[in-house]
Amino acid sequence: MPGRVTEVQAGSCWKCTVSIDGRYSVKELFRWRPGSWVVFAWGVACWLGLAQTARAGGGAAWTEIPMSPRIASLGRIVTVGARPWEAPLVNVAASAGGRGDALAVSRVAWIQGVRAQQAVFVHSGGRLSLALWAGLLEVPGIERRTARDELIGEFTAHHVRAGAGMARSLGRGVEVGLAVEWLFQKIDVYEAGAISVDLGLRKDDLPAGLAAALAVRGLPLTESLGQGGLSPTTGISAGLAWWFAVGERADAFRLEVDALYAEGGSFRAAGGLEVRPVRALELRLGYLSGLDLQGFSFGLGLRMARFCIDYGYLPFRQGFGNVHSFGVALRL
Repeated sequence: MPGRVTEVQAGSCWKCTVSIDGRYSVKELFRWRPGSWVVFAWGVACWLGLAQTARAGGGAAWTEIPMSPRIASLGRIVTVGARPWEAPLVNVAASAGGRGDALAVSRVAWIQGVRAQQAVFVHSGGRLSLALWAGLLEVPGIERRTARDELIGEFTAHHVRAGAGMARSLGRGVEVGLAVEWLFQKIDVYEAGAISVDLGLRKDDLPAGLAAALAVRGLPLTESLGQGGLSPTTGISAGLAWWFAVGERADAFRLEVDALYAEGGSFRAAGGLEVRPVRALELRLGYLSGLDLQGFSFGLGLRMARFCIDYGYLPFRQGFGNVHSFGVALRL
């Protein structure tokens, strides 16, 4: 009896081919559309992120220091409205929204001589964007003591982060992104490093001028580079933003609210308002709840044809001083 083949089509996701000549075989060919793969990948990423954030501990909390002046002044959790050169450190998918190349540098000044610098380069070509970044945080004046608590000198702790990411527009206002970041810290003679993965998703063009985003950050690939372990700070954030038009300026007002489920099971919420009274000036106000050391933040920015100059002021409570952040971005 010759073999016969029966094809059973189940929607548009898979096809099952069955031979009924006495030798049965089943072959599933996954033919998912891009949207199906995005939903599947985000389901896996959120499950991994929730599993990771449920554990206590950490070791890379210094990565939460806001390097971008604009991000710092808008409440620190800006999942939706990050600019392409700000996106790698909050939601890598937002880097797909730019046009052309951009180079941005920023500097942070804190108490006790703590300093941080960062540089970001973004290349946007069509639907695909690529980003490279590197940052350095220095904590000077740490005392070196003997076992008898005798002071024998001081040293500077160094914390380094560097990464690469890509984002792609899938059409209809959907943008996805993936980034890999290397973290390293050297505290006196102790060295440790880790590699982590970030995932981003953003949807523009929602009704009523809305946009939404979701980001999973700090999923560890490895936590044991160097002499010891370093645990990336894992978190899942979601945000919703509104753009309000005034006259011919479609982005005269921008309001964003975000929520972050951070490592150890802590929850934070933030809100940020950005106002453009004139085309070249931006005024910013933010608030972060769920973190005892921080509340309100402030900032401003100047926008020109090819330059953006930003300043962020972040007052801390409980004697931790104030953070001043400066940044310049150049569209190449």
